[in-house]
Amino acid sequence: MAIMLTAAAFAAIAVSCGNDPEPEKPVEVATVTVSPATLTLTAGETQTLTAEALPAEAEDKTLTWSSSDAAVATVNAQTGEVTAVAEGEASITATAANGITGSCALTVVRTPDVYVSIVEWNGDNGVVSLWKNGAVQRLTDGTNYSSANSVYVSGSDEYVAGLETTGDYRVATLWRNGTAQRLTDGTSHAGANSVYVSGGNVYVAGYKLDASYNAEAVLWTNGTAQRLSDGKEASVSSVYVSGSNVYVAGHEMNTGYNPKATLWKNGTAQQLTDVTNSYAYSVYVSGNDVYVAGYETNVNNYWVATLWKNGTALPLTDGTNNAIARSVYVSGGDVYVAGFEHINGVNVATLWKNGVVQRLTDGTKSAEAYPVFVSGGDVYVGGYEANANGLNVATLWKNGEAQRLTDGTNHAHASSVFVK
Repeated sequence: MAIMLTAAAFAAIAVSCGNDPEPEKPVEVATVTVSPATLTLTAGETQTLTAEALPAEAEDKTLTWSSSDAAVATVNAQTGEVTAVAEGEASITATAANGITGSCALTVVRTPDVYVSIVEWNGDNGVVSLWKNGAVQRLTDGTNYSSANSVYVSGSDEYVAGLETTGDYRVATLWRNGTAQRLTDGTSHAGANSVYVSGGNVYVAGYKLDASYNAEAVLWTNGTAQRLSDGKEASVSSVYVSGSNVYVAGHEMNTGYNPKATLWKNGTAQQLTDVTNSYAYSVYVSGNDVYVAGYETNVNNYWVATLWKNGTALPLTDGTNNAIARSVYVSGGDVYVAGFEHINGVNVATLWKNGVVQRLTDGTKSAEAYPVFVSGGDVYVGGYEANANGLNVATLWKNGEAQRLTDGTNHAHASSVFVK
């Protein structure tokens, strides 16, 4: 039997088919945000990045990580852990399944080279070494007494200032890339205490005994000596060059044969204090400000660790203990001073930052801090700390954490630090 459909039935069927719901589309990732958005790492460092895919109800929020330059940095594709490889820039990207991306701009800086001059005693003689990133280069063999007081690196050249005994006399000596240059002729005692390189010129500050065995303050420029003390007995411990100005810090003896902290600028002496028995050990120039570290003796005959800023004395200790400020460094507007304070019968290695005390050692064993150097936000301090046997161990503190540079079988100390 034939079935007849009316026009109305056809319309009803058509309407019924047209009202079937379409399947819902999955919610996709719309944005990917990586944290942090910018990052600086030192070669060899690692850090795990995070990423947020939105909206939260997105069905597939799987992310895959990649690096734009694996020679600069690599990244774990699943975890986002970044490993800095070498100096340079790279983009670390998180990519969602639908191709939406977010990224972090990464800068990799090289691992800095850390240089430390070390003096280690071998019986009666000091042996000079240059420590670089854990590798030790002997500059003297221990046959004669020697000492190192300062290290400076310029370009590929490594300079160490000190002295070495030749015959009966100590000879002011500058080592350049391990080769000794004698600054004096060995007919009287002399020593080099500081080296600074600027504009292709090499400046060395120190002393030389005259025919009457009185010490003369001397500045050598490219090996040529300039007497600073003009007949007065004196010695200098630090040289710093800023622009065309050469600053040298040390002391001059007054008529009563008492030392007075002194700063020379372009050869002209300025006494920093009227206090007798005062010393200046270090000078640093930042902008128009000149900083000098040393000590003054108070009315109770205690040494007061002192920082002079533009000639004005700023005591770092209250004068109830002996204390000495040996080095000053300025970075990012912060002023760092290294030295020691004698507390309860023990020297305590100390760092002052903007006048606030940080003890580097706990006072159970004798310790002193000598140089301070700041680089890339890291603070390096050199010196020594005695071990259980009472032997001084050359020590480098980085951000307050101690690293032993010698094995403690002989007395030793870290006399200077340079970071490049």
